[in-house]
Amino acid sequence: MRIAVFPFQTRRSDERQGVYARQFPRFLALHLHRAGVDTEYCPWTARRGRQVSHVVVEAPLPANVLRSEAEQRGADAVLVGYSHVSSARVELRAQLLRASDGELLAEWDAVRTRINMRNLVCEAARVIAACAAPGVEIEAPRLPEAPELVDALFCDADNQQLIETGGHACLRDEDDAWRHLARAVRLATTRPGGLECARTEMQRRIHRWGEEGSTSMAARAATALAEALSTDEDAWSDAMTRSEAAGDKDAMEIALRQLAEHSADPQSARLTLGVFLLREDRSSEAVEHLREAGSDPERRDAADTYLGLAYAASGDLETALAKWHRVVEQGRDTRMIRIARDNIARAKGGT
Repeated sequence: MRIAVFPFQTRRSDERQGVYARQFPRFLALHLHRAGVDTEYCPWTARRGRQVSHVVVEAPLPANVLRSEAEQRGADAVLVGYSHVSSARVELRAQLLRASDGELLAEWDAVRTRINMRNLVCEAARVIAACAAPGVEIEAPRLPEAPELVDALFCDADNQQLIETGGHACLRDEDDAWRHLARAVRLATTRPGGLECARTEMQRRIHRWGEEGSTSMAARAATALAEALSTDEDAWSDAMTRSEAAGDKDAMEIALRQLAEHSADPQSARLTLGVFLLREDRSSEAVEHLREAGSDPERRDAADTYLGLAYAASGDLETALAKWHRVVEQGRDTRMIRIARDNIARAKGGT
């Protein structure tokens, strides 16, 4: 039996009801498909010029519409339903109807607390599968337990469907392409379930946008991911690299400051931050970080070389020369020695 699954009817008491009414059946279709049931989710959108938007179903779908849609998809049955989610509970109903005459083949409905929201899709799938493909086993729910996390993943999936239909221009804000997924990552760090899945999906999108040349979007999403993970050095390093590629100096500075805080090699991060501030003509701010970096013997030659530039930019040429002489006379980094020697020559009027 081939089943066409349609968005559920809902009562639009708030904007999120449309999201639930589309995503409950979508995840239901995914559960059935993974179990081997021939299932297709059929989202409905409206197009006006280049703009594409979701359709919210607020009344039962006419039998002739369902029959026509099923015929176009070669479906033997259609799956329709109703959903409504409040702050405390979830109402969900699913009906499997024969496409040719609308006869009810299977029905499931429930009213549960929101904490049990993730189990509802799995329960409904078992009832539908028992009729459509007896003997198949429906796997445990893949949705996370926390309702707030389910909300974030549903909103993200809803936006991805719009993007697939009409591109990023369909979104109210381009950052909606990742905003809800970043929220899911942030929520998942303190609630059970979903962290690795959400993080991996966001990293995949960031990589794809970078490959496509959407460097600004990749940089903003990478920064949001790093902020969601808070102390993850690799995430902040990626955010810094992508922000540099996008030419976003404000985001670069944020990432560099976080790396100075959370890196396993903080002195290297402070050196990079100091050099960045120096190049932005913020020499007095650079001094603090370059001094910190210089406390590491491995970084001292580079730190003193750039400290000399910072002091010189601030008008303290005497201290600048002292730093450069230290590098020339005691340093081990040949590149920094060469730069320090050149700086001394320039300061003294040489070439």
